[in-house]
Amino acid sequence: TASYQLQAYLYSAGVPCPETENGFCDGFTCDYNTGECQCPATRLWRDCSFEASTLIKNGPQQSDVLAVDNTKYFLIDISEADIRSLKNILVTVNVNNPDDATPVVLAKFNDLPFPNNLNAFDDHDLLSTFYHDSTHQILLDADELADNGAGSWYVAVNNPEESTANLTYSIATIFSSS
Repeated sequence: TASYQLQAYLYSAGVPCPETENGFCDGFTCDYNTGECQCPATRLWRDCSFEASTLIKNGPQQSDVLAVDNTKYFLIDISEADIRSLKNILVTVNVNNPDDATPVVLAKFNDLPFPNNLNAFDDHDLLSTFYHDSTHQILLDADELADNGAGSWYVAVNNPEESTANLTYSIATIFSSS
């Protein structure tokens, strides 16, 4: 004998959103008219499946350990008031084991900076990766912030497959005029 299970989804307008193991849009809102997910700022990509931790401007540093061939994403919210202040944002990643782990740090405005696509980002610190520096920095200057407007900057910290160890690091932001 054979047994079958049939599962059917009904859509208001007939357009499904991307689905993960947590459901459509990783459990967040799906617009069935367009087939697009309405992800909160802390969730990225077309199916909301990438999580981003919020970096608070001038806030406490966050520390983490990242396995080889893994990426962690961070979010920096920029308001109109931030832009009018004419201040810069300096993102600093301090690496505790630069000889064994060679992180790639990328930033992109309102989108996911994929570390495997080095053409798809707005800012980077690739020289620090090349020289195995213990400090990686990305400067989002006042002009760059103004050019992009209010929104979200996403920062990716990637421990590429070429690394020989887990990446132990801390990340913080400084929001200042110098």
